[in-house]
Amino acid sequence: MTNRTATTENGKSKATGISKGMRRALLITLFGFLISHQAFLSAQEQTPAADKPSAVATATVGFPVVIKQVLLPGSELTGKPVESREAKVVVRVLDSFAHGDGFRYDLEVTGFEPGVHNLSESLIRKDAAAAADLPPVWVEITSQLPAGQVKPHQLPPTVPKVTGYYTGLMIAAAGLWSLGLLGILFWGRGKETRLSGKDRRPTVADRLRPLLERAAAGTLSDDERASLERVLLAFWRKKLRLEKLPPAQLFPQLRQHPEAAGLLLQMEQWLHAPGTSEGLDLQQLLEPYRTMDWTDLELP
Repeated sequence: MTNRTATTENGKSKATGISKGMRRALLITLFGFLISHQAFLSAQEQTPAADKPSAVATATVGFPVVIKQVLLPGSELTGKPVESREAKVVVRVLDSFAHGDGFRYDLEVTGFEPGVHNLSESLIRKDAAAAADLPPVWVEITSQLPAGQVKPHQLPPTVPKVTGYYTGLMIAAAGLWSLGLLGILFWGRGKETRLSGKDRRPTVADRLRPLLERAAAGTLSDDERASLERVLLAFWRKKLRLEKLPPAQLFPQLRQHPEAAGLLLQMEQWLHAPGTSEGLDLQQLLEPYRTMDWTDLELP
């Protein structure tokens, strides 16, 4: 009985010793794994920083940043035109200053995609020379949104379908508008013409015509002859600005005038030989007298 008890206690002691040894080995192994993992993570964090290019400026997506006095060699540069909506960076040259064999530039940079971008790739030379030899100018564009954002899909262009009564209503409105315009242009213009003919003031030719018709027929009275002479003298005095010239000097000048002589000479012929008006164009004789209203004539 005593021997069996001793054997059991020895077995328990051995099992306890083995268990403690395994625990110690497991703890050492776990501690070594943790140290190795931490060292690996530190190396991963330091490696990109070593390879990451040095940015001259940092900006947020969609917000412009101005970078001043950037020295670049060669002929003058300007911003590359944006030809696609997928452009990551847009560069605009605000000002340039000659400096040795190159220029210093004030640049405005707007980034549209997070990351480190080379501004030299967004510049071209004004003289169309190659710009591939430009040194890199890095700018870092950051985003305030968390990573992993889903971009919306590009919608294909479509032609909207017009439904309902809108199209018919617009066609009817356009038709009514066209009818109104035609009415204004034609009916309104005809009414204006009728009104203008009714309200037109008589001209000197209108008042002379009945007197000349009676003179051509030989039925002109002495008073009408005197009235006709006064009208002709008053008309040509005003038209030729001869108000101060006496009648004795005015008549000889009018007989030599290309417009006044026609009616004056014809009137003298009617007075001496009435009824000699065959083939006479009275309309043409009165043409110069249509240029003045009767109310504008100042009769003596």
